[in-house]
Amino acid sequence: MKIAIVYPRISHYREDFFNALAKNFDIDIYVYENDVDNIKEHFDISSISVKKLKSIKIFSKIKLFNFFSVLRGNYDLVILSGEIRVITIPLLLILLRLFRVKTILWGHGISIHSYLQEEKNLHPFRIWFHKLANHIWLYTEAEKTIYKKYFPENKITALNNTINVADILNRPQSDKEYLLAKYGIKTPINFIFCARFTILERRADLLLELIKKLDPSKFGFIIIGEGQYRPDFTGMPNVLCLGKVYDTHIKNELFDLADLYLQPAWIGLSANEALAYGKAILTFKRSPEIKQCVEYAYLNEKNSYIAEDVNDMVEFINSLNKDKIKTYSENSLTYAKENLLMEKMVLNAVDSINSLS
Repeated sequence: MKIAIVYPRISHYREDFFNALAKNFDIDIYVYENDVDNIKEHFDISSISVKKLKSIKIFSKIKLFNFFSVLRGNYDLVILSGEIRVITIPLLLILLRLFRVKTILWGHGISIHSYLQEEKNLHPFRIWFHKLANHIWLYTEAEKTIYKKYFPENKITALNNTINVADILNRPQSDKEYLLAKYGIKTPINFIFCARFTILERRADLLLELIKKLDPSKFGFIIIGEGQYRPDFTGMPNVLCLGKVYDTHIKNELFDLADLYLQPAWIGLSANEALAYGKAILTFKRSPEIKQCVEYAYLNEKNSYIAEDVNDMVEFINSLNKDKIKTYSENSLTYAKENLLMEKMVLNAVDSINSLS
């Protein structure tokens, strides 16, 4: 089966998934995001071989790309990004249907900004959009449950979206006391944050508020991430701010010396990473003010603490002790091993592709 995948960009964390698919099928990968936007958004782009499609933006949010090379490729199956604002995609879905080429639409399947409304009633345009495809790939079982109200279950696959957590699970463990001394950290309990500060929805303001409300002699913060919305942590002796870190050895050390993962909002694949490192996740409950990505579905009362508000979070953090942290850590590691391995995501994808052949 000859397959084309049309995707915005291949970030480093997607490389293992695409390489695994390429071992099973004859695949060409097309990307439509340009290098300028990738750099601006602080994405670490994979070196995997891709074919670039020219694209333009209209009114800053709507995107078009040149799809003729995809149509000329004589593909049996085309897997398309489910980005609803890329208006070329529904047009391409219609054309491929006319040419009797099978299609899979791959995406969140729901608006992250309007999740609470759409989990009750999907937008009619979103339903129409997904009906154009032969099959639908969603990220988690939570979204599949929503989609079963509108589509036959055999048309939907929950991929169980993840990264290559095996590399994290199998890493050599570092000596924590040595790392604390190496990085000059003296606080007894330390949190790590690892995400790009490129959108306001990550609520860096709440991160800053928590840092200010907690005892600086007791609680430390390791901040990994770059972007225009990163707060100024100058003058905060309990904050180690490192910008973007892609060196695996350094990242392993920073996570190994931390006790828990703290990200107020917009929890995405950072949840998978944190759980694989055995770090319980502290975040806030999804609400109109707190946007959470679909990987929020991986959080539960055993591997996370989901606070109602800042005061609730401060109260929980002040209640932490070594035994409590150890239990949360063990539960996080167990969840990652049982639920977040890349092999599961690849198997789900391969089985669904084979069902279309």
